[in-house]
Amino acid sequence: MADFIKYINELFGITSATSAPILITVLVFATGQILIWVRAFLNGLIKRNKTRRIFTEVINSATVTTRKQERIFHESETYMNFERISDLVLKKIEFFQPKLLDEIGFNNSRNAFFGGIENLFKFRNDKVRSRAFVKCWEIMRTVDYWVDAGYSKIDEFGSKYNRYNDQRNDALKKLGYFNEKLIQSYLGKEIDLSTEEGSYIFELLQINSNFQKLQDRRPQTAHKKLVIPLRILNRKFLKIRYITEMNSYLLEASICYENMYNILSKQRLQYTLYACNFRYNYRTFQKALKILKAKC
Repeated sequence: MADFIKYINELFGITSATSAPILITVLVFATGQILIWVRAFLNGLIKRNKTRRIFTEVINSATVTTRKQERIFHESETYMNFERISDLVLKKIEFFQPKLLDEIGFNNSRNAFFGGIENLFKFRNDKVRSRAFVKCWEIMRTVDYWVDAGYSKIDEFGSKYNRYNDQRNDALKKLGYFNEKLIQSYLGKEIDLSTEEGSYIFELLQINSNFQKLQDRRPQTAHKKLVIPLRILNRKFLKIRYITEMNSYLLEASICYENMYNILSKQRLQYTLYACNFRYNYRTFQKALKILKAKC
């Protein structure tokens, strides 16, 4: 150190009394700058490590949640028929991960995975890691769609189905009143089976009696055991004067039933597509996490 001070004195032509305070000031300043840089470096390193940890925890949580949602859609798919539709309870998974990811921020999280000296040794897989990182954000936006608007489409299905079912029930109710009034007009009278009208009333009584014995009144049962037999019966007796009004109720009930059937078929397919989409989501999350967590 003495030799260094002597060298400085000779170089600038100053005395030790002058150079010593200057050197001390320079050393103190340099040490301070180094400490500031080290502190900034460590703070940045800690922040990036913390951001990476939180980011991977959010994606891991989203992986679990999307897996649960896929199973729910698969389960819902099995209810898309007349036998089970009344037992359907729509389950909804709350996705909080998109908001958490937005709080972290795209640039902040990207810097955590691709900025800093600790990420320099991962340059060989940089393109693969970059695609995995971007894919996480892309899939999260798909998940975010379900938080905002996805379930509203499922609610639309329920509204349409219930509307057609109410119309069908109304048509069957009017049909029941009509048949009851018609049958009561023949109570206590002898039915002449040799006449066309007598044969019609006899078969009508049989169809109604068989249906009344059934405990099952689900849509497919009413359609197969009441509506279709009555429509076939009315085709056999086209000259009966009162079948026109009855046919109007039967036609309304049939159209509504077909619409309900089509809605169930469409929604069953939709649930299948939803389940496939969420299976893709959680598998993509799994692969992306594996890549982002890799050491090199």
